[in-house]
Amino acid sequence: MKYTTNPKFILIVSIVVLVILTSCGRPVASTSGTAKPSGPPDSVEVVYFYKSNPPPCECLAEAGENIRETVTQEFKNEIESGKLKFLFVASDVAQNAAIVKKYDPAPFCLGMTIVHGQSQRIVFADEVWEYFTDKAKFKQALKQVITRALEGDY
Repeated sequence: MKYTTNPKFILIVSIVVLVILTSCGRPVASTSGTAKPSGPPDSVEVVYFYKSNPPPCECLAEAGENIRETVTQEFKNEIESGKLKFLFVASDVAQNAAIVKKYDPAPFCLGMTIVHGQSQRIVFADEVWEYFTDKAKFKQALKQVITRALEGDY
């Protein structure tokens, strides 16, 4: 089935993109001061938030799988060493309330906690959503954002 000529599909995708791009943007949160520490962090926590009920549309479900695939394949060594922690979190499930409170995410967001010693800085990688309809560009943007966070440049 060819979706690109279906006006309803185009409208739905446009609305989803607009919601994602406008709802994920929020100031960076910090648990210890406003200055960004220099150098590579001790660790980075990458969290993809999604809504499980109702289930995401096909395009957002695919975006979630692309995030999971990119992080687990491209950063396998960092995950195994403990430098990177990856979580795939349904924000509407009660057992995830603590992490949802910590991040206060919009639906379908990619958040990161960058840890330097006792300092934790929460950021949202909103720029990746510009590419979510192009799998290769989306995965490349994800890889760049996470690499920058691991290098202390985000």
